[in-house]
Amino acid sequence: MNKILPFVLTVILVGICACSYSQSTQEALLGKWQLVNSSGGITGKGFPIKKNAIIEFTADCQYLSFEQDSLEQKSTYYLTKSLSKYRKKDSLNILLIGYGDFKKYELYITKTRLILREPYADGFTRVYIRELKKK
Repeated sequence: MNKILPFVLTVILVGICACSYSQSTQEALLGKWQLVNSSGGITGKGFPIKKNAIIEFTADCQYLSFEQDSLEQKSTYYLTKSLSKYRKKDSLNILLIGYGDFKKYELYITKTRLILREPYADGFTRVYIRELKKK
């Protein structure tokens, strides 16, 4: 019993830390983000940025994509973790959008910047900035 208790407590603490980390990532993701840059693809140049290309993540796990204030896509998103191929000990935040044929992105986020990277050699990288609330 004395040997099992520390193991059980360690498992519980790791579980709590993992849950609180993913919640803070989701909370940081919530809101509207404006596309400002893209790179990658076969040429490495990315794709042209359309005016008012906005994505939104809601608390009920809805992903909304707008172009020119018109809703282009509505889907469900999921957050998960994956081991990094290059940094063996680190894990990456993974964003999955949609059902079945979902889109998969590596997720990097700060207070004002969101970077979504497609996890393959000629995939695109999209850079977003947080859209400020209008008064």
